[in-house]
Amino acid sequence: MYRYRWILSFLILTALILSACQPIDPSISSVGPMPEPIPAPDWLAFDRGNSELPGFSVFDLALDPSGAIWIAASNGLAKFDGTGWEVYTPENSDLPDQRVAALTLDDSGNLWVGTDNGLAQFDGTNWEVYTTENSDLPYRSVHELAFDQDGMLWVGTGCFFCSGSGGLASFDG
Repeated sequence: MYRYRWILSFLILTALILSACQPIDPSISSVGPMPEPIPAPDWLAFDRGNSELPGFSVFDLALDPSGAIWIAASNGLAKFDGTGWEVYTPENSDLPDQRVAALTLDDSGNLWVGTDNGLAQFDGTNWEVYTTENSDLPYRSVHELAFDQDGMLWVGTGCFFCSGSGGLASFDG
């Protein structure tokens, strides 16, 4: 019986103390005013439902000198300038394959495109295509592209599910 009186007394005393407390002004602090909350970043998402993105998967991106972004996707290559889309596929261009895996730009602004069926250079108008038949590419699937400080293009090729296929090539042309 006494135990319940003690618990009841404790709860009543706690309620009285809490009701007497004034809310704390969040702008007053012993270390100065509270900082403003950090704004959440704004996201803008594109998919096949709200854009001309050619495919459900995006494998690489490159930003050209004009500020447009090039997108390597599972069903083609796209260029987005902030307002409009240009889509390149084997059906409407000399792109060697619809699956585009790698992108890079050279010092002249030419876009280099690695696909599942070779490498392509695009100057905005014309395409130059390199395959295992007309170049020393070790394998047809191009997955990585990079220029070194001397302007040499390095090309990584291979097959994810094949053993003994692929390799590394360099091109100075």
